[in-house]
Amino acid sequence: MAQLGEAAPAHPVGHRISRAPRTRMLRSARIEIGRKQGDVRIRNMSSSGALIDGINIDGEAVGVDVMLEVAEDMMVAARIAWAHDGRAGIAFNERIDLDRLSTLQNRLRHG
Repeated sequence: MAQLGEAAPAHPVGHRISRAPRTRMLRSARIEIGRKQGDVRIRNMSSSGALIDGINIDGEAVGVDVMLEVAEDMMVAARIAWAHDGRAGIAFNERIDLDRLSTLQNRLRHG
């Protein structure tokens, strides 16, 4: 067994990527928190969540249930995972299929 200070190769252990891949974007969206609605921007999205900005909340909002518009008139249930300086991480209650969502958005745009 190698001791500290001896040359021995290091081998990574565990998952190579710890989170779902993000798709970068910049789109306006609606968010609903309770009975209040507001406009935010989605900066990136994965199958499990999104990064939004333009929201006036702080870290005390962690765990609050929200509805986020991930596509035109398509709201998904989520919760606030973190919030700081006008940005927030949103964790979807159920994973979404980004490929299917993209196909649906294209159909809505092109009739």
